[in-house]
Amino acid sequence: MFDPGQNEIFNFGDHFGKEGQFAYRVKGDSMIDARIRAGDIIIVRENPEAKSGEDVVAVVDGELTIKKLLARSREKILLPQNKEREGEYKQLRLDESRGDRILGTHLATIILKKK
Repeated sequence: MFDPGQNEIFNFGDHFGKEGQFAYRVKGDSMIDARIRAGDIIIVRENPEAKSGEDVVAVVDGELTIKKLLARSREKILLPQNKEREGEYKQLRLDESRGDRILGTHLATIILKKK
């Protein structure tokens, strides 16, 4: 008979809080050096005031993206993390006048087994 007290049950609410998080399926491989790959599901804590150096999910030109945040005075730059394809991925500048914004910070990555 199954006894939950004898097993490791992972409760998302206990680890990430009950509110203010969302999951996002990653597209592309611009963050592969941060061990975030296309198809991974990342858990994101809603936090529009992320700190420089954190991996963030942001809306840029109406599209969701995950990048490393570089914050300088009033400027926020999103940096890809893929040295192998460095020339392919460009830095992105957040432009709040066109609706760009940070949604939150990366908490965890779920890697799904391929079928």
